Amino acid sequence: MKQPISSPPTWWSLDLGDGIVAWEICEQIKEEFRRMHTATDRPAEMAVFSSRIERDLHCHVIVYFAPACAHLAARLSAAPCVRPVRASLELLAGDATCWDMLFPMR
Repeated sequence: MKQPISSPPTWWSLDLGDGIVAWEICEQIKEEFRRMHTATDRPAEMAVFSSRIERDLHCHVIVYFAPACAHLAARLSAAPCVRPVRASLELLAGDATCWDMLFPMR
């Protein structure tokens, strides 16, 4: 019998809109993340990233949740997405060791 092909874990994204007001939501996300991260013994694969996209006169902020943050992403109504491109990201919350785990070099 053939083994089913497994799909990559789901990432999640949340569009926060204008960068001027996004900082407040980012702070709330970081606080929620800290609570969840501590409660689960701080797994390295649990991380949240942000990306700033220039639009018109202001930047636009999108937050990406690693697969291990699915509960937090769902609570914030984030949408499933493909894994983002590493070069466009900043670590918003999580341990710096997550980079190599979540974006392995090939």
